[in-house]
Amino acid sequence: MPDREKVIKNLQSVANICALNGDIQSMTAIGDALALLKEQEARVIELSEITPHVYVWVEDRREKTLFPLKGGMVDPDGDDYFRFVENVDADYIYWPTVAYGKWWRVWNLMPSPEQMRDTKWEGEKE
Repeated sequence: MPDREKVIKNLQSVANICALNGDIQSMTAIGDALALLKEQEARVIELSEITPHVYVWVEDRREKTLFPLKGGMVDPDGDDYFRFVENVDADYIYWPTVAYGKWWRVWNLMPSPEQMRDTKWEGEKE
């Protein structure tokens, strides 16, 4: 599998060459390819974007862990917790929603170590 960052840099270089040569059609196609790559990039999502039965990646800041879990929902009992269903039998994992973004966060895809390092936590200075 090619290195994603190298592919992006190479596409950007080719787009620059196309722009210098006045090749607008190729430059537009490359721009579309870059947009597709960016769209497929792992990103931190909001709790409202999590869908039950779809796996997401949960990052725990304190434990410095990253693991996949099936999507969940805000606890229906009215508590301020987000509930993940690990399997259909009974395993529930609860996370306080007030700590979302500060001590735990959810990615739509598995992030690279660089993405986790470079994506600031809530309240962290830029």
